[in-house]
Amino acid sequence: MNQEQKIMVINQYRFSQTSTLMAGADRFFVMIAEQLAQYYMILGRYILLIIDRYRPCLGLFRITSGYL
Repeated sequence: MNQEQKIMVINQYRFSQTSTLMAGADRFFVMIAEQLAQYYMILGRYILLIIDRYRPCLGLFRITSGYL
């Protein structure tokens, strides 16, 4: 699953979540969860860049796992 497909899935999930009626607290927690998910995606990408930089043999693991 590449980046564009992940963004599409996230957007579909977000649309389905916001189209249903939610309480204010639920919407607030969903917003926090989305922010955390974006933060961890960015953090994970930097960690993978560092791993690829210093340990090239682990690049194969990243490709086979398909993470990010």
